Amino acid sequence: MVNSLKDAFERARRKLLEDSDAKVKEAPSVAEQTTQPRLDSPSESESFVALLTPSQKREQREEARKRVKVTYGSTLPPPHWREGKHRQAAPIGARPMPDPGSAPRAPQATKMPPAAPLVSPPAVTVAISNHAACSVGLRDSKPAPLLPTFETAGRATQIQVGKPDDRREVVLGLDFGTSCVKVVIGDPALGKAFAVPFCKAEGIARFLLPSRLCQTGRVFSLEAGTHTYRDLKLSLLASPEDPTLQQRVVAFLALIIRRARGWLLTEHGATYKRTAIAWKLAVGLPAAQHHQSPLSELFERLSHAAWVAAGAPAEVTDTAIQTLLAVEAKHDEAPAEVEVTVVPEIAAQIYGFVASNSFDKQAPNIYLMADVGSGTVDSSLFRVKQGKGGRWDFEFYTSVVEPNGVSNLHRHRVNWWTDALTKAGAPRHLIDDLEATKLITDQQFSTPESYSDYFRGVDSKPRDSVKSPDEEFRGGSACLNTEPASISGSLRVWPR
Repeated sequence: MVNSLKDAFERARRKLLEDSDAKVKEAPSVAEQTTQPRLDSPSESESFVALLTPSQKREQREEARKRVKVTYGSTLPPPHWREGKHRQAAPIGARPMPDPGSAPRAPQATKMPPAAPLVSPPAVTVAISNHAACSVGLRDSKPAPLLPTFETAGRATQIQVGKPDDRREVVLGLDFGTSCVKVVIGDPALGKAFAVPFCKAEGIARFLLPSRLCQTGRVFSLEAGTHTYRDLKLSLLASPEDPTLQQRVVAFLALIIRRARGWLLTEHGATYKRTAIAWKLAVGLPAAQHHQSPLSELFERLSHAAWVAAGAPAEVTDTAIQTLLAVEAKHDEAPAEVEVTVVPEIAAQIYGFVASNSFDKQAPNIYLMADVGSGTVDSSLFRVKQGKGGRWDFEFYTSVVEPNGVSNLHRHRVNWWTDALTKAGAPRHLIDDLEATKLITDQQFSTPESYSDYFRGVDSKPRDSVKSPDEEFRGGSACLNTEPASISGSLRVWPR
């Protein structure tokens, strides 16, 4: 019984081992499974594509690829395939991918040489003739001569003989301009004002003395010398602390005061023989405000020193002026023989207008006055109204002083012409003749109307987008101060 059970178990084990070996032999290898096509269940319907062999499927894909036209755009580059990497077979039924080897490639960009920079046309086109010449330098060749000197008589301040019958104030008004000086002596008691002549000329030029100082050794003069100094006023305004410039201004004002006093005491001696004169010196200041300022204090000190130097019995020398300026620095030791007043130039002009016969007392009397000078342009908006006690009150709304005078315009034009002629390769003598007039402010002629009148035989034409020097100056490129200065208070003037 036991043996029969063992025999049965042994037979069953051997049977199981034989069945396992048989299944192993019937099953294909792994490599054969990857190459043999999958056999679906007989119950499933097989398509024509599924029945194709791998070689047939490859041929079908090639045919489909030939029927499709592939174009690559300029913005999308063709797909990049790494060399040596095999493409995987597209799934059955999917859209075949284009062959990158047969696709057209975008041409490579050709490197172009760098473009040459654009050359802009010149800002100014200048045409120069063979007979070109500077017209400005020829105008100042013959300045007007001065009248016979009155300086000796002007060293005195009085002409009275014996005991004076009366004593009255006489005002010497001095307009120290950039190009010239004007002097008017007024006697309020007589109700008269005398314009002092300086030159042998006709018309208004007779009363205009060029702002020019000469020196020989240590002696100053208005007529001739080994050294000539111009641009006295603008130089001082630019460097008010320069002692040399201060000495020259004092010397120039002293010689002017001598001539003016000498002319009055000589030409109108009979009027003042029995009169003690109380002198008052009024000097115009290129400023917008009446308030005391360092500039007004400087002009007051220099004017006082000039008055004292004019009354000295000796010649006006630089050593004498140095001594006077040292004394003026100590106010306690300064003589007080004259009352010096420094007033804005525009205020003096307004006073002269109101005191004239052109002033209409019944009008609204709101005025805008402009003074175009050599160095500055002064303008003021004001009102004149009747005050108490028969006086006239001046109410200033605004006053402006800007360095836009004629001499500054001339310098701006000279700089413009120098640059234009240099770039055009003009003859050097044209530039030198023009440069020689740049710092001449004491001109006794009118500045040309336009920059184009500075030369004969020279034509200039700025490009359409380029401004002429006159347009640049009027447009404000040469202005140094554009802020108006408001003025408070009023000036009071007694009627004549």
